[in-house]
Amino acid sequence: MEHRFKKVNHDGIKCSVILATKLFLSFFILLYFGGRLVVGNKDIPCCHEIWKDLGNDLADWRERCLDGDHEINSSCCQAEKEYFEERRRSHRQMCFYEGTRS
Repeated sequence: MEHRFKKVNHDGIKCSVILATKLFLSFFILLYFGGRLVVGNKDIPCCHEIWKDLGNDLADWRERCLDGDHEINSSCCQAEKEYFEERRRSHRQMCFYEGTRS
């Protein structure tokens, strides 16, 4: 019995393996650095400090300005609430937070 083998094009296989490896590594690097950029916003120290200060100011405001029914006591407190909302909006824009809970 005689076996006949077809001639294999090693150059074509070698080229496609190298191309697939390059694509895989490029995709892996893109995922790694892309993920780091999205998560990296939490690591900005000034953003964390500003958010913490805003939270403390809001807690203080709630103690001073809300009565037992959670209604605002005065027009001064209403203006202060609008100021805090504006601070929160500017913080989101500056620190790239989307969907942050207040």
